[in-house]
Amino acid sequence: MDICGTAGTGNANNGLTSGFITSPNYPQRYSPDTNCRCVVNASGVQAQRTAEILLEVLDYDLSRLPSDLSPADWVEYVVTGRQRWADGTRITGDVTRDVIRTGADVIEINFRSDAANEQRGFWIMYSGN
Repeated sequence: MDICGTAGTGNANNGLTSGFITSPNYPQRYSPDTNCRCVVNASGVQAQRTAEILLEVLDYDLSRLPSDLSPADWVEYVVTGRQRWADGTRITGDVTRDVIRTGADVIEINFRSDAANEQRGFWIMYSGN
């Protein structure tokens, strides 16, 4: 699913146990000044125990600031009910092909881009276990 959804205001996984989240237009360049979010909810995956959302970054190409190599554009996950926006965990290209254990059954994924130097974007697989 495109993180911006069809209206550009957000998206939800609608109870799917696994799937993919991409930046807008992936694998083409995403647009400047993008601000999107989606919610992944695995709480109904296993009724007998609490599910955990796992993330795997399959592809990652976001713009970086030339001065200090910090991300100019970024994607993060926020544990719903335990973190606020901007307190989330930033996802970087360093974790490509690693499995990220979120420790939560509901997360929000946020994506922001600045006004310049857009890239290919990201492709993330999620699953509830």
